[in-house]
This record gives sequence, structure tokens and C-alpha cells, in this order.
Amino acid sequence: MKIQGIIESVEQKTGDKDGNVWKRAAYKINKVTYSTFDEKIISAFKAGDSVEIEYEDSGPYHNIKDIKKLSFQAEVKSEGFQTGDKVSVEPNVWLDKDRRITRLASLKTSVEMLKTLNEIDPEKAKEALKDTQIMDLVMNAAGVLESWVFRGM
Repeated sequence: MKIQGIIESVEQKTGDKDGNVWKRAAYKINKVTYSTFDEKIISAFKAGDSVEIEYEDSGPYHNIKDIKKLSFQAEVKSEGFQTGDKVSVEPNVWLDKDRRITRLASLKTSVEMLKTLNEIDPEKAKEALKDTQIMDLVMNAAGVLESWVFRGM
């Protein structure tokens, strides 16, 4: 069976059985634990890596048979690159970009809301700003909007 995801955490454990020293790593991906005794895998993968795992079940355990890092290809259209050149981009770069776009849009929207309040009822806008700084009000509104977009809250 295969799964894809980001390694959330890694737990390593060592032991000795009948004079043989062993090392095991347990990788949590999508809230499920997958483990291996393979030293090459243990040394090559860490929390935060985007991976595809091929595994087999053995009783309650999910044993890793193969694992590889994932990256996404993006076409480059910039100076210094030929049209159609491809570069590898880690998946969390896209999430970071989405988060930055959302934050900027949320900030712009909160400023627009404050501006609209001032146009509709200048006295109410002055009252709202009386006890707080304008940046605090705008940033709080932007934070609420960002949470709503990312978490539906």
C-alpha cells in the first residue's frame, strides 16, 4: 500500500535483543505511525519532509518497505532561465505562498471594512478607535479573517 504526506514527527528507539543492537524509527504521517529498522531510511528522513511511503501491514504495525521524498515541478519564467525549464519546489513553499496571499488579502479587507465604517457612520468609527490604536484594530480584524479562511472559524 502507498500513502503520501508530510512527516509530522519522528521517534527513534534503540535496543538490544540477544546481543544484536537494533534501531527503529517511527514516522507519524497523517496521524498514523509507520516504522522501519532500515538505517538508510532512518538517517535520510526527518520531520517536515514530504514523502511517499510504500508499506505493508504486519498485525497492528505499518512497516515501511520503501520511502521517497516528494517535490513538485514548477515551470520557470524568469531571467536566467530558458522558457520551459523546471525546478523542484517543496510542497510547503506553496502553502507558505498561499498563507502570505491570504494574510495580505485579509489585511486589505480589514482596512476596507474600517474605511466603509467611517463612510457610513463617522461617529461610530471614531468611537471604535477611541480606546484602541488603529493598527491593533486592523491587525485583529485581519487575524480573524485569516483564521476564517484557513480553519473555517
